Amino acid sequence: MVLKSELNFAGPITRVDYESYGTYAAGYFYEFEMKLCHTPLSELTTNYSRNYGGNTPTLVAALNPFTINAKKDEWFGVACTKSFVYNNRDNLIVEVRWRNRTLTTKIEVWGYVAGSNRLLIHKEYSATEGQLSTKTDRLRITFSGVPVAPTSLGSVKALLR
Repeated sequence: MVLKSELNFAGPITRVDYESYGTYAAGYFYEFEMKLCHTPLSELTTNYSRNYGGNTPTLVAALNPFTINAKKDEWFGVACTKSFVYNNRDNLIVEVRWRNRTLTTKIEVWGYVAGSNRLLIHKEYSATEGQLSTKTDRLRITFSGVPVAPTSLGSVKALLR
């Protein structure tokens, strides 16, 4: 879960990235899905449906496989192929799942202890419940928006001088 206070911006989300903890050879994540969902909750419960707070998650990316080649401290992620407009009123759930019989490459990402239940983990593809954690992954969320008008660039340059 990403808190509103960490985003502080309304608009279409176009990409979600994670920061790699190490350097890893190609990792393949089959039937990978990423969903985004608004939630009024300030921390997660053990139940996925309850966490949505009456909202419906949007499938923004599906890859089979999602291939990750990660280098230490570099960002890797997923471009959203379906639009999701974040409202800047609710918190945001970033939900990923994949199905692998065996995972030959373990890919770890940077995280931090959030102080509240912000991560829900499960090991089954279609799980309805999971295990809570106060650790959360470090994410980079990319928004698209109205480009800056060409005439404003001169004003911005003048302010920086």
